[in-house]
Amino acid sequence: MIVHKDFGSDCNRIAKYIMKVAKNSLDDQFDDMILFGKITVSVSKSLMVELNKDNWKHHKEWAKEINKNLKGCSVSINSVETLDEYFICFKIEFDDVDAETEDW
Repeated sequence: MIVHKDFGSDCNRIAKYIMKVAKNSLDDQFDDMILFGKITVSVSKSLMVELNKDNWKHHKEWAKEINKNLKGCSVSINSVETLDEYFICFKIEFDDVDAETEDW
């Protein structure tokens, strides 16, 4: 779970989590990333409150800042969910694969 500290730190830690999952084919969410283009990140209530300030007007700013810290992919915020925990659901797109190494 990612706990709220400040905007820059939150975005950096979310990006690190996404990169960690993208590099680990044994992670539970890896298949969802590759097959469905989605990833879900568990966050604290305080981070969810910060993200939802001003009725979601800042979601593009969050995604832009997160994308600065990603390599080989980019995300956009798809939705937020509240069950027993708080989740941010991202749509993820991977950069084009180099044609020379595509079959490797």
